Amino acid sequence: MKTLRFKPVFYSYLFIAFLLWSCSEDSGTTTDPPPEPPYQPTLLSAEVTDLFVTDGNPDADTVWIYEQGGPSASLSQQDLQAFPNYSDQLNVYIHQVLTYNNNLHSADLSLENAQAETEVNTEILDRVISHFTAMDKRVVVIGHSYGAYVTTKYLADKGSAAADLFVIMAGRLDIEATTYEGLIDGTFYHYPDFTTPTVHPSMQPENNGHVVELLLLGAIAEPHYTQRLNDVDLSNVVYVYAQDDTAVGRMTQAELNFLITKGVEIVTIENGGHTVMFEAPHNQTIYALMAE
Repeated sequence: MKTLRFKPVFYSYLFIAFLLWSCSEDSGTTTDPPPEPPYQPTLLSAEVTDLFVTDGNPDADTVWIYEQGGPSASLSQQDLQAFPNYSDQLNVYIHQVLTYNNNLHSADLSLENAQAETEVNTEILDRVISHFTAMDKRVVVIGHSYGAYVTTKYLADKGSAAADLFVIMAGRLDIEATTYEGLIDGTFYHYPDFTTPTVHPSMQPENNGHVVELLLLGAIAEPHYTQRLNDVDLSNVVYVYAQDDTAVGRMTQAELNFLITKGVEIVTIENGGHTVMFEAPHNQTIYALMAE
């Protein structure tokens, strides 16, 4: 078995994916910054291989497709190393709109634009799943944090039939309106008591890139997914959450009841927070479910 190398630095919190960069000082007179460039929609390459990078065994029968946390401008390529037997399967690190199109960070983005970009996330995932199922691979989709939302939205839009298994970690189905409305308006909320959305005392956007990240988060978190998933077969879904998650809050009983009625395998972790599923022994529990 491969030695586990847990590196928390590689794991993005769903609502803490942005870095709050300090403003540079100008020794001369200050001037207003130039206006942000107009929004240009993300256009995907016709080559599906431009939408991901891989690591592991290219000849493996099983493919893990990873939707990372964020949204971030850089593509994570190490998170899955936290799971046992990393090199046994083909590990696919899939692009999201912000990793694929860094220009969004400096764009003048509206809510409607952000909603359109979340559709691009769905298109990327759909194309990548189709690429590997056409190769007769067993496909497991793993979404963490922001990636949990991307995966959940994919299920709501496309259903669950295309992949063999979906593993959703550290997400929510019906997050509180205070949180997604705040994100859309440029305010970052967290859950210090695990249940109540609260304005974060320090981590607030300081530039246009941070505002864009919050807007993308708010756009994908806004839908009530218990409604959107009501008619979707979720019997091939595993849902993992921590009771003490300060980033997205604790799953409500209504959310859990919905998952139970849909036949979802639920993994509840008492302590450890937003990224605890990458740590032993929980990573081993999740791996066992993915390897079935």
